[in-house]
Amino acid sequence: MIICCSAFIALVLAFIFMIFIKTSAGCVVWTFVILVVVGFFTIGGYFLNDYILSIGGYDDIWTELSEADFTGSSETHDLWNLYIGIIFIVFGFFSLIFICCCGRKLSIAIAVMKVSTSFLMENKAVLCIPLTFFVFVLLFLVGWVWSSIYLFSVATLSTEDNLLPFAQLIHSQEVEIMGYFYFFGMFWWVCFLMGASTFIIIGTVCYWYFNAERP
Repeated sequence: MIICCSAFIALVLAFIFMIFIKTSAGCVVWTFVILVVVGFFTIGGYFLNDYILSIGGYDDIWTELSEADFTGSSETHDLWNLYIGIIFIVFGFFSLIFICCCGRKLSIAIAVMKVSTSFLMENKAVLCIPLTFFVFVLLFLVGWVWSSIYLFSVATLSTEDNLLPFAQLIHSQEVEIMGYFYFFGMFWWVCFLMGASTFIIIGTVCYWYFNAERP
């Protein structure tokens, strides 16, 4: 009961989030990007300010920097503030360069997010596809474990003494090879089912995108 209620709440929150993304994806993305850049400069400025105050303030900062002993152990903490501040400031500048160079790509990503939410809002049944294949995978794994027990039992009991308190199974080379192939087949089928789920969703999205009626 708790699992069903949690799943229902998660679906409701997911649809609310999709509506929010559909209406204001651009605002959310650009706000996050700006906050990241401002955060880099703010943190860097905080550490640099702490370092400047520790060496006497802003009046004779360049003189203090030129005369500072960067190898002294007493200034290790202050130097860490300087280094961390410079690193964050550099990250801030790199973030600005990245935004200037990849602004169009960010706009395309925002458009993709809006189209994705539109697809999910108009085709809610597509959410059943991964859930259905998840059930298929679980059923397959149950059957695989059950049949693996039979394969593991194809062996002879050891007659040697003083091995372990329990009887030991000795498998032939043919059974071991079968076990390796069987183990590989488990991964192959699981990946196949996951790929089939992804392929069905991709095909559905393509059909909807190129045949949907838009104003």
